Amino acid sequence: MRVFKGIQIEGKTKTIRLMSGKPVRKEGGMFDLDLEIRNGHPDREMVHSKASAVLVERLPEAPAYTIPAGILAKAYSRDIREAYEQVLFHGPDLHGIKAVKGCSEQGMVAEVASAPPPSAWIADPLRTNWVADPLVIDSAYQMAILWCYEQKGVASLPSYASSYRQYSREFPHDGMTVVMEVKGLSNHKMTSDFTFLDKKNNVVATITGYEAVMDESLLGSFGKEEDKEKKDAVLFDRKKLLAYAVGNPSEAFGDKYKVFDRDRIIARLPGPPYFFMDCVTRADHKAWELKAGGWIEAEYQVPADAWYFRANRSDNMPFCVLLEI
Repeated sequence: MRVFKGIQIEGKTKTIRLMSGKPVRKEGGMFDLDLEIRNGHPDREMVHSKASAVLVERLPEAPAYTIPAGILAKAYSRDIREAYEQVLFHGPDLHGIKAVKGCSEQGMVAEVASAPPPSAWIADPLRTNWVADPLVIDSAYQMAILWCYEQKGVASLPSYASSYRQYSREFPHDGMTVVMEVKGLSNHKMTSDFTFLDKKNNVVATITGYEAVMDESLLGSFGKEEDKEKKDAVLFDRKKLLAYAVGNPSEAFGDKYKVFDRDRIIARLPGPPYFFMDCVTRADHKAWELKAGGWIEAEYQVPADAWYFRANRSDNMPFCVLLEI
């Protein structure tokens, strides 16, 4: 499998085409066929990824496998919640890694969760169970990101795999152990093999010749560097601004404002549903000095399902809301 161009979702939906070539019979009752993911616009052809599949009548016997002791010799430096907050870009539905059992220069071992039934993710699934578990496999690629960041300080994304082989008709439903063995490392590429084990340490599937591209800019693409910069730059966060709107001004601006908590009145921000400010990132004007020349920057993240879109029966923001912001 090779990735040529990642799929970027602009807005809420993205149309793609999953395409299969004609099966070609090979010796031993096997069939080869080509697979592609293309964009959804035939007039502007683009191949996002391509693979060759081998179909067999009977699955091969699983090989014996022992987790390398060197991988388990060192512990991972972060807890999983911290890893998803600071390194990985995946949303809650794809938080598949539950525990990292070991992380060394040789690779990583992790306990991962199974995906929910296909009906939870697909409108009209062909089967009631997954043949290959998408959350387990994606969690393996997430492990590669964490390992690259732990060892090299940069994130990675998958670009190629020479082989995926499955030894069971379906993945277990109660989670798995995934072992990543690093085979090569340069400044911009990491290669590894993955082994997927059930609760009895039987091999369910393997990925060999996995390649990941590493680059310093990827963490910015994940939004992590941007989030860190914003966090460092925030002067007043949403919690403080809400306190100024409907709580105690002193909780937002300090003890000097305690007089406005009860004894005196101060101009307030509107509370919800007219609260349209998430944070203040810059204020170069000295407090308590009423004179011209100050500069204030604030941010508001517009929710896609905000009440004013529904009330306006449109995805266009009403001008009165823009003025209120």
